Amino acid sequence: MRNVFTQRTKYPHGTKKSSNQPARAPVALALPSIFAGLAALFVVCPPPADCLEIPLLWTTNVHAYTESGPTVADVDGDGLAETIVASQEEIIVLKGTGEIVWRWRTRGRYMTYPSILQRSGEPTLIFACDMGGMLTCLTGSGEVEWQLDLKAPSCWSAPALGDLDGDGAVEVVQTDEMGAVRSFDAESGDVKWEASIANAPASPALGDVNNDGKLEVALTTTMGTVFLLASQGGILWKREIGGTSETWGTCAPVMFSSSSGAGRIVSASSEGRVFCFDADGTTAWEQPVRGAVAPTISAGDFDLDGRPDIFLITQLGVIHRFDEDGAVLWNIDMQGRSLAAGAIIDLDHDGRLEYALSTQDGHLMVLNSDGRTVFDHQFENRTINVTPAFGDVTKDSPGLEMLITGGESGRVFCFGAKAPVDTLAQWTAYRGNEHKTGAWFGLAGETALRMSPEHLAPDQVLSGESVRFQVVNPAPGDEPIKASATCVRPDGARIEAVTKVLGKHGVLDLPVEVLVTGTYRFAWTLTDGAGRPLFSGNRDVVLDPFQNDRAMGKRALAALRDAAKAAENTLPLSAEALRREADGLEREIGVAVTAQETVPGGGADAGQVALQKTSTLVARAKQGLGLSTAVQRAVDLGPGTSTLVSEGDLWESRAREDELPTLVSNPVQLRRRMVQGEHEPISLDVLNILDRPVQARVVIDTPADGPVVTPYRSMQLLTSVAEPIWDPLLALDESAVVTIPSLKSGELWLDIDGANAAPGEYKVTVKILALNGADVVDGPKNPRTILPPVATVEISLNVLPFEMAPSGVFRLCTWPALDATNVSDLLAHGNNVFIGPNAESQYDAAGTLTGFDYTKLDAFANQFSGHDVVLMLNGIPSFRGQPGSTEFTRDMKAYLDDLVPHMAALGFDTDHFALYPIDEPGGQGWGAVNRVVEFGKAVRAANPKVMVYVDGGGELPMFQAMADYIDIWCPGIGMLADESPEMEIMRTHGKLLWSYDCGYSYARPIGSCLKGVNIVAQYRTSALFAFRHGGTGIGYWCYNSGDDPWGRVQLNYPLVYPGLTRPVVSRRWEAVREGIEDYRILAVLRKRLTETDGTSITPTARSQITHLIEVSLPEMLDQSFGEVKMGLARTSIDATNNDAAMRALRSEMLGCVEALTACAS
Repeated sequence: MRNVFTQRTKYPHGTKKSSNQPARAPVALALPSIFAGLAALFVVCPPPADCLEIPLLWTTNVHAYTESGPTVADVDGDGLAETIVASQEEIIVLKGTGEIVWRWRTRGRYMTYPSILQRSGEPTLIFACDMGGMLTCLTGSGEVEWQLDLKAPSCWSAPALGDLDGDGAVEVVQTDEMGAVRSFDAESGDVKWEASIANAPASPALGDVNNDGKLEVALTTTMGTVFLLASQGGILWKREIGGTSETWGTCAPVMFSSSSGAGRIVSASSEGRVFCFDADGTTAWEQPVRGAVAPTISAGDFDLDGRPDIFLITQLGVIHRFDEDGAVLWNIDMQGRSLAAGAIIDLDHDGRLEYALSTQDGHLMVLNSDGRTVFDHQFENRTINVTPAFGDVTKDSPGLEMLITGGESGRVFCFGAKAPVDTLAQWTAYRGNEHKTGAWFGLAGETALRMSPEHLAPDQVLSGESVRFQVVNPAPGDEPIKASATCVRPDGARIEAVTKVLGKHGVLDLPVEVLVTGTYRFAWTLTDGAGRPLFSGNRDVVLDPFQNDRAMGKRALAALRDAAKAAENTLPLSAEALRREADGLEREIGVAVTAQETVPGGGADAGQVALQKTSTLVARAKQGLGLSTAVQRAVDLGPGTSTLVSEGDLWESRAREDELPTLVSNPVQLRRRMVQGEHEPISLDVLNILDRPVQARVVIDTPADGPVVTPYRSMQLLTSVAEPIWDPLLALDESAVVTIPSLKSGELWLDIDGANAAPGEYKVTVKILALNGADVVDGPKNPRTILPPVATVEISLNVLPFEMAPSGVFRLCTWPALDATNVSDLLAHGNNVFIGPNAESQYDAAGTLTGFDYTKLDAFANQFSGHDVVLMLNGIPSFRGQPGSTEFTRDMKAYLDDLVPHMAALGFDTDHFALYPIDEPGGQGWGAVNRVVEFGKAVRAANPKVMVYVDGGGELPMFQAMADYIDIWCPGIGMLADESPEMEIMRTHGKLLWSYDCGYSYARPIGSCLKGVNIVAQYRTSALFAFRHGGTGIGYWCYNSGDDPWGRVQLNYPLVYPGLTRPVVSRRWEAVREGIEDYRILAVLRKRLTETDGTSITPTARSQITHLIEVSLPEMLDQSFGEVKMGLARTSIDATNNDAAMRALRSEMLGCVEALTACAS
């Protein structure tokens, strides 16, 4: 996850002060007698030893009403921070002594917080927007750099700074009261993009929450809606959290990284509920709080346990603290309303963080990690909307300073803390930092090794679900670390799980069966290879069998019925579907409860039956909660809504019918980048929300000169272990109609072929017409036209001006059984190595070689005329002599003398055909190896330009024996990563290094369950793995040989399924093509790094490409390969190899492409 700016766990301002520096005169300006008592501290914390000494150093009267807190930053480059205040009509900058440096007056009134951009070698920039909508950028000396009139007021929204698109230039994001969200170039003020959302948003939050390498923008509006916008301003999703409020009382969202590194967004409503969302908009958790919530959320790892903590203060004066899973940690009623967040910082430098806040009525408080008050100061004035701000503003105190503004009094207060300026700090100003990003990604950049459980709380453990532990190792070494977790049940039974972690992240699932009431004792540890402990944790959780499961069932039942009631008037057919689902869930609850009641005294079998029934209930309840949310959001789309479309994961083939939309909108807007000539797949999940099956017709509109879009649908079948899987992709028939069951999702797969599309922007529109949708079947029965409800997907496609390397730069072989129906499919998917026959030798009666019959060879070769392919002539030619004999050597020369010109006449020179004498000779033993050696000697003697191919492994002496006679080596793909003598021979002898896979190590069980394999690891990244290790080809056994793959068969090797008139492609087969195309892009990028012909490439582009090839690609591939070599579980493989990882890698790669095209332009 990329931070908005580099996040620091130590406070960044200024140089470190000596902790034993003597204090000097603390008061810069004489104080009026009315404030003489301000330095007195009203301490309410026992015992006194725990209290913090934070003296008041100075106060300054700026003679202006301040309705927001200060910002602290070095704006003049002198190494000390200044205090920047937005008063009613001015921006005011104070020195560290409290003296006013300058003040600048705007045309309107400020009710906001300035954000600061410090630039290396350039003047600092200060940004603020007044109530009249004038957005101003000032230099650190108070000069106007640029101004823009937003034409609409902006009240309580702070400008947020970040490099949204990763191009190295900083943008400023500003909102207004009319719902406009704009991104400006921070240095010039040029508008980058503008978006419009319904109602006025509070301050935006910026951060890369979805790991796409760019920053998203989160917003909460006055009408209780949370939006997430992409880096270019498109709406990714929106969620309703309820309530209405003025802008000042609207809770601005906060982004943070979880212990697993996943991005999350938290916000709260005026109705007293806090919501936490995953990056895709899924509700991670929600909790009630006591009172409405204004912009008072802050985030950090308060107790330094590797798990984030979420703080908020309600308008009733209650401090709430939650862990990342929503468990309540604090509920402290301090009797003081606040409209600004508390700070999280170590104020006494004891290695533990404190929480500092200031209430509306002038109450400054600091709480320690136990929630006890350790500092309490009452001002004689209000402190309006103030988050304490921290920095190194003066040398007159030995440590860090804390700044507070005093509302109507016009005063600014400076306190001195014991902590040095590099103290641990996580939230140090309003919206977290001087850039006002409203984001804390400290754990994403944390350097500490940690292991933490998810959802391990009394109300969150569910039947059928393991307790998952996330392991984060920011600096992995060459050796893996061991992660183990145990649970000791109340009856003394012990459950343990163990795994290895190779890279920066890993997971461990601990199955837990709750059948006895009592305390379950959990413990987890990380150890090194020698067994030395690196990290440990423990937690006791009191659990009651099936209590959480029943609660979830009841919650889902209520949600379904509530959603049905809410949809009754607008979407009556959806309401009926939800009622039917609720009835089914109620029956499921009854079945589970009946089984649960047999557990006491029923023995082990009764317990297992109850767990199985309850696990089924939990899965259905979760689905019910998701369906109820989806339908409630569909109500906003209006009457007639019949289907909901959302983007799906490309490479996940499991449980596709249960996919639910994270964003409910119509139209759905998607944006894609691709290079010339490649394919870009898109998966669309279409959810039927009616009470009957929907017949959906797919209509696609593409520009005449644009890419070609072919729609497919995925189909369910069974793997060898009877797991339902959605692997086949069937081209739609002439009707383009698919049938989707009620409350289920059907997947549409779009193949966008850019072969003939010139560079530029294209718009593709996909319409899904519900032919028997709402109001069509149910409308009036007299003859009339009733148009079907339509769900629309708008795809903005940018074809980049970049040519991939030619297809021949990389080779693919799948050993296909060829026929007229599949050659075009093979070529279209990058298969450019084909296995065919030798010519047949002809002898006369005396045994003399008279010629060769090319009939079969020509028929085979002519299928590929005009294509850049390599033909592999399989087997030892039918000579009378055996390899090694004089006759064989003589006949081989005659054969090659005739074969080479014959093949050339067909269009295949010696670089485009090879001899393939024996398959996997090393596996057959020395007899086969010796035959290959003698075969190779004969070829070398006859024509050394003709290539000889060998695949498979073997003993080192076998490779040594064959070394001088092999041109194409094709070991098992796993061998490519080896630094072995065998691989050294293959790398230094011969012309080409390919690889192949027939072992399929990523499958579980290994080798046979390929329909349900992790597609990213097994197929999507194979070509990238070859690129990483110097290979120029891959192979798979096989394309279409073996048992009928449509059924449940033990060996699932075929990559396609037999069809009536043509092959039916699979998700796996599409993944192979995508990987090859990425190889061809990477080949060009790597070549550009090494070119010495003077071709220009900017330092930025060079840095980006180098990082991609030398950091990102190895990090992903090496961890994945290490995991499979150790035989880790599917859960570990899935955590490393998934759609999110591929999206991030491909986004980085296309970012490199754009950097290169920018060089060219």
